[in-house]
Amino acid sequence: MAFASIINPSILCCSILSCTLLLVSLSDGQQVTCENPAAWVGVPEAEYNMSYASINDPAGRPLGFNRSTIPYRDSGSPAPCITIGNDINNRRIEVMAESNPPDNVVCVSRKGLQDLCDPVRIYLCEQTTGNSVRYTFYCPAQSCTDQDVPFLFRFTVSPPASEGDPELWCDNRETDQYPSTLTPVCPQCVKITPPPATTPSGSPNVGYHRVLLVAAGCVTVFLALL
Repeated sequence: MAFASIINPSILCCSILSCTLLLVSLSDGQQVTCENPAAWVGVPEAEYNMSYASINDPAGRPLGFNRSTIPYRDSGSPAPCITIGNDINNRRIEVMAESNPPDNVVCVSRKGLQDLCDPVRIYLCEQTTGNSVRYTFYCPAQSCTDQDVPFLFRFTVSPPASEGDPELWCDNRETDQYPSTLTPVCPQCVKITPPPATTPSGSPNVGYHRVLLVAAGCVTVFLALL
């Protein structure tokens, strides 16, 4: 019996399709290039901007996040990549990112580890294995096909081991604090300052002023008759 005759055609087609998808995925990842990586400049957590308006402010750093743009795939522009350095070996690094506006798939790539993609938010908290690490942000094949994708991102490095257990540091992080979770200011929420209080029409002060006006009028009439 020939070998080909014992192979189920549907299994063969599925295997070929799976391999094809795998190759597409791998080749897609290999096309991600990083040129002139930028150095990450963090913001102390005590100085995070908690204002919703800072999300669309080009100079704003909402919750310490910075901003960049993933170019659409046919532009030929390199993907944005960030380097985090300054003696971070064996420390933990937290990676957070989300597209702005939301619902655009964003991926993050780092050397030696599997890429992570998510249509809502990216979150990682992992150990570093060197004095510096580089992260590259890009869009998968089905995204960024016709327009750029703006996104917000933040890196946070754990304190040295002498200041606390790095393994517990990730467990104590606020994993749901993204710029999109900031609360916008609505007109109903704005405190309106009431106008200064006025004297009611029936108060004694108002009656007193009316008496003075009547008296003044009488004096004027009397003088006119002289």
